Amino acid sequence: MGSSKSTLKRSILRGDEMQVLQVYRSRSDIRRHIDPNHVLNEDGDTFVHYASRFAMKTFLRSKKSM
Repeated sequence: MGSSKSTLKRSILRGDEMQVLQVYRSRSDIRRHIDPNHVLNEDGDTFVHYASRFAMKTFLRSKKSM
């Protein structure tokens, strides 16, 4: 299935908020080290851009402390 970070990235890109939240909440290393400014594609979109695009309100609220 891949590493937690790649699973999180795939889930964000697909817009699967339930999977994103499951990975994010279950892995403390992801919560501590995820960079909201990490660019995911050639257009400069970040985790926050995709979460906003797919209306992932719960995920965005959980990342408020970033």
